[in-house]
Amino acid sequence: MTRKKAMKLFSSMILGAFMFIGATSINAEEQVPKVETSTANIKFAVDTETVDPVNPVDPTDPTDPGDIDNGTGDGPLAIVAYPQAMDFGSQKVGKGIQTYEADLKKPNIQIQDKRGAASDGWNLSVGLSDFENSTATADGKLVKGKITFDNTELFHGNETETQQPSNVSKKFVVESGKTVQFASAAKGEGLGHWGFHWYAPNYKTNETNSNVKLEMDTNQVVAGSYTANLEWTLSATPNQ
Repeated sequence: MTRKKAMKLFSSMILGAFMFIGATSINAEEQVPKVETSTANIKFAVDTETVDPVNPVDPTDPTDPGDIDNGTGDGPLAIVAYPQAMDFGSQKVGKGIQTYEADLKKPNIQIQDKRGAASDGWNLSVGLSDFENSTATADGKLVKGKITFDNTELFHGNETETQQPSNVSKKFVVESGKTVQFASAAKGEGLGHWGFHWYAPNYKTNETNSNVKLEMDTNQVVAGSYTANLEWTLSATPNQ
């Protein structure tokens, strides 16, 4: 083989090698995914509207939410409804310590927590004042009492159910001058619309409610009407 032919053959080999390398490089680049990014946006605002009370035994039926008054609180954490004024009848002085059943057959309390991920939970409590006789002038004007709430039933509103409150007292007693916490939710619990009821065992026929009882010492009272306040409080749980 002449020198001229050898050089020509060598040049052809070099050119073929570069073409092969170029083709391989292009093919390799085509195997690398091409990535671009777009965005999806949504905006949320705090919901301060209070939900409507529901029927504690059948949340799909809003026609009978029980013996309640609507709450006046606003904001994402609010009391939706609370028990109406309850009456324990007309009783006699001087009978010692007595227990009386409430006239409310369908008492309940309903709350809402619409704070979403910002919620650290909540506490629900009730306090009781002294019983006051406005016509008494000295002895017997202010008298202590105890109200027992028994067989607490937890219920949920109509929206999608969330993790229920983990701490609910089945039975609790609130005394005059004191406050007792009867339900609480930890972070991630109790979001949405929740409630607690103390319906009479046979609320459709019962005349009084054995699940809500008042205990008083009738030797400490005088003739006349006594009134006490039940203060229902819903509070946010402090950050841990």
